[in-house]
Amino acid sequence: MSGESNQVIAPPASGVPKSQLAVELKQLDLPLTKEGATFDQKSGEYKFNDPTLQKHREAFRAKMTEYEQNFWRDYTKPEGTISKEISIQDKISSALDDLSKSHKESLQTQSRVYSDKCINIDDIPGETVLFNPELQGLAKIYTLLSDEAINNLENRLSYLNDAQEGKLDNGEKNYAKEIEDLYEKAKKQVTSSLTHLDISEEAPFNLIVKIAEFFDIGIRGKAIRIFNHMSDIPTNNINLQSAIIYAHSGNNNENNIQFLTKFVYIMLLNMQCANLIRTLSKDDTFLKQNYYADAPIRDPIIAEIFAVAIEKIECAEITGEINESKAPLYSPPVSPKKFAQRVSSTVDDFLTTTRKWLLEDIDIQTKYISILYPVLRLFMDTFLTQSSGEIASISALWDVFESISSQKINGSSFQKFQKILSSKEVTKDFSNANKAIAAIAQIFNQGILPEVVLWGVNAKPVKGVKNPVYSNNLEVCKMISEGFHQFKYTKIQIQLELLKEEIQNQKI
Repeated sequence: MSGESNQVIAPPASGVPKSQLAVELKQLDLPLTKEGATFDQKSGEYKFNDPTLQKHREAFRAKMTEYEQNFWRDYTKPEGTISKEISIQDKISSALDDLSKSHKESLQTQSRVYSDKCINIDDIPGETVLFNPELQGLAKIYTLLSDEAINNLENRLSYLNDAQEGKLDNGEKNYAKEIEDLYEKAKKQVTSSLTHLDISEEAPFNLIVKIAEFFDIGIRGKAIRIFNHMSDIPTNNINLQSAIIYAHSGNNNENNIQFLTKFVYIMLLNMQCANLIRTLSKDDTFLKQNYYADAPIRDPIIAEIFAVAIEKIECAEITGEINESKAPLYSPPVSPKKFAQRVSSTVDDFLTTTRKWLLEDIDIQTKYISILYPVLRLFMDTFLTQSSGEIASISALWDVFESISSQKINGSSFQKFQKILSSKEVTKDFSNANKAIAAIAQIFNQGILPEVVLWGVNAKPVKGVKNPVYSNNLEVCKMISEGFHQFKYTKIQIQLELLKEEIQNQKI
């Protein structure tokens, strides 16, 4: 098609609304009243009584005129030239072009030139319009009056405290109270609004260690390995993700408490520690994989109360460099009752998962070891946990087994246990650790796991385990044995090499 013409892509809004003056008044953030403007008979327009406002109004109208001119420029385009060989397409394009021109002329004819004479100022409402956004969370609290905000937070805290009281009555530890007491001892009130913590001093350092212990209680394995995957937790909070990566960077301590002490210190500096606790307490997948059921961080009430206590610490100015090597090597062991509950819940988790796999027709024998290992680890910890919190080495467990075997106990199950310890499958290795691992596999396969716990109560102490916490307490061992009772009838058979491989993986 030869020649150039303009094809309209989209027309502007036709006509001018009668409330145009109201729109301009809104743009200038003025009250919508009659007193603000006067009608000029000569020009046929309304003019603001205030010269400054009139100046702004004229600038605004000039801008709108410019927008209209830009519209016609930006929303039209030349058709260009199409090859004359396509005669049918030429005719169609020509017809469309004529139609477009016709529509354009029609729109221009119907459109009226803007004039203030079109405005009926009596139609402008006199009341003030308030903007009330829909807000949630802290943003909503910030818009409340002081009394309302305080009542809102106090009611929330009252609910949490009431919920916690019931837990304390059942023997739960008050972690938040411990933190608050340590914070009161550690802080220095510089001004009415500024609190200071110097981590190089003993009290603030102990506060950081106590928070680290909260993350360590009930953790399954090495903190450095588990927390390395924490940045994979799904969250839209970029600040939290960045703080986690930063807290893990260069933190290579293999000891759990010392690793977590530095980790917590960096999270506090970035004011993301409380946020992390709340995020983790809602991530069931991460918690079930890496924490036992009795871990305080898995209880949403305890986690939230603890996070509130942490928020107070994050408001303080924290100075000084952390020396995590001064932190203790071990967390205090959980109470005997808590440990027995841990055994029971872990066994239940194992059974629930295996039943689900059976329903889904999954071959258990190829996958069981990863979910069975936490159960076997608790069996070992029953004998190896010391009052200091240290878990004795697996090689010391072989000495414990030999001490149990030296007793005089009647029954076929005890005779099985003695035969296991003297079998070639167990004794062929010179390493006491490997002997103990081989014995555990056979003890499980023979279905005598629950009885061994009870036999250990009266066994003579061994050199490698100082002040055992659980194995010498008959009432506790009865509860632990009851937790393991389901494995008396299990048909799963542990393959020794798979067990050794899993133990090695847990050390990495």
